[in-house]
Amino acid sequence: MSKNEKGIWVGVIPSTGVLIVFDPELQFADQKTINVYSVKRNLVREFDPAKIRDKVRTVDGLQREQALEKYFSWKVANDAELMSIEYSKLERLRIERERTIERHREFLIAHGYKYLGIAVSKKRVNRITHCWNCKSHLDNAIDVECVSCGWIVCRCGACGCGRQDH
Repeated sequence: MSKNEKGIWVGVIPSTGVLIVFDPELQFADQKTINVYSVKRNLVREFDPAKIRDKVRTVDGLQREQALEKYFSWKVANDAELMSIEYSKLERLRIERERTIERHREFLIAHGYKYLGIAVSKKRVNRITHCWNCKSHLDNAIDVECVSCGWIVCRCGACGCGRQDH
């Protein structure tokens, strides 16, 4: 995997044969959906992760390489548009991250834990799950993790520290 492919995943929707590319750089923390590049349509589409998760299969080999080549060509050609979208959402992302950290701090204090901070996931395995507290979708490629327990921190502030069976 080259440096510019970090965290990028290529899959196919078997029922339609449509190839899709997931790139963490296309995701925003305040989004309930995920953005994926459709190779067939040559554009980015939004999907509900709960509806698409079980319908997509990983693609490897030549098919993956061809999909990535088309995706990177699209990304270079649309860089200015992506930058303007990213710039406007970057400020929202920064504010949302600050709010999440504050909610996490408050959540831990309310449950009798000391706040030790948050961290970006260093795990090579992508974890996609849901919050035990509010049922929101969580993804360690997008969301931060609690330093104390290692669980993904939800926007509601919850992590594994507050769960009674943890």
